[in-house]
Amino acid sequence: MSSAKRNSEKNEKYPTAELSLRWKLALVLLVFLFSIGSLSLIPDFSFKRYSSGLTGADVVFIGRNFERTPFALTDAHDACLYEVKSKLGERLLRSEMVPLSTRFNSDNGSYLVVLDADIGLINTWTNTLIYCDIDPLRHTVSYYRKDVY
Repeated sequence: MSSAKRNSEKNEKYPTAELSLRWKLALVLLVFLFSIGSLSLIPDFSFKRYSSGLTGADVVFIGRNFERTPFALTDAHDACLYEVKSKLGERLLRSEMVPLSTRFNSDNGSYLVVLDADIGLINTWTNTLIYCDIDPLRHTVSYYRKDVY
């Protein structure tokens, strides 16, 4: 009987105890939603910070440390493909690297990347060869040509 009396005295002493628990839960929920919302904005701000003012193949190599992993043929292919996509847009239907023609040109000190591509609309397209000369020191396309056949 005395414990029941103590419980009723506690409830009379703190009549808003249940309400404060609701406020605590609401506060925890609010902090949780705010933290999730702010974390979702981090990729937007960080990408805009690093990509602003970059053009060409520099966008492909954001955050790449070439001292740790040197520029290679696959990087030259990526730079050429970025250049092709930026020039042709949605008209580029398909592209693949021609492995027997793509190589490092030791005379010029650059990579020659040859792409076999389909350009046009899905029902009327033309097959072309695209040539990119990639400077491995600047990581940029120094020459670009497409031959339609």
